[in-house]
Amino acid sequence: MTADERGLVEKWREKVRRAQMAHYARANRCDHQNLLLGVPVIVLSAVAGATVFAAPPDTLRWLTVVVGCLSILGAILAGLQTFLKLSERAEKHRLAAARYGDLKREAEALLASPPPDVAAALDKFRIRWDKSNQESPMAFSKKFEKESL
Repeated sequence: MTADERGLVEKWREKVRRAQMAHYARANRCDHQNLLLGVPVIVLSAVAGATVFAAPPDTLRWLTVVVGCLSILGAILAGLQTFLKLSERAEKHRLAAARYGDLKREAEALLASPPPDVAAALDKFRIRWDKSNQESPMAFSKKFEKESL
């Protein structure tokens, strides 16, 4: 392996490492956002439901309005959670991160033990990387963008 080829593989290894980290970070963020929506849905639904059953028939008008608002807010949050599909997006980012991790290990193997036909190995690596890019969701990260410049 020539010095230029080694430098190229090291550069590619670093880029796929950053992509891997960006996808793991995005998966964690999606999980966090899912919890931020999901927990209030559960609490609001439970409070509204319990209030309806626990309130006496001659309940004050304002309490009925508050319970109605809680129910509406819970429904809105549940709708957002369903629409955004955050848990599904998190899983897609985890799968993408795993693919980039495979590429990173492949680059490390190329550096540790260069094959006889380095050009063919680099071409194969590039094709797999392009395929991973096409199959992966976007994982924008300010930190990732800064580091890749």
